[in-house]
Amino acid sequence: MQQRALRLTRSLLDSSSSPKTTTISRYNPTHLARALKKQFDLLYGPAWHCVVGTGFGSFVTHSPLI
Repeated sequence: MQQRALRLTRSLLDSSSSPKTTTISRYNPTHLARALKKQFDLLYGPAWHCVVGTGFGSFVTHSPLI
């Protein structure tokens, strides 16, 4: 799972068209967290939390209990 997260991160960084976003230090951490969470939700089901960066960007969802 960790290796998959690293591969997904690398592919997201490599697919960026702007030279300013080719390194993780310059990439928008919130966008990266959202994209990684979306992929992990598809692969492993919902309920993932994804934290990215040094100041930490995040994208978190929840479902209320019924």
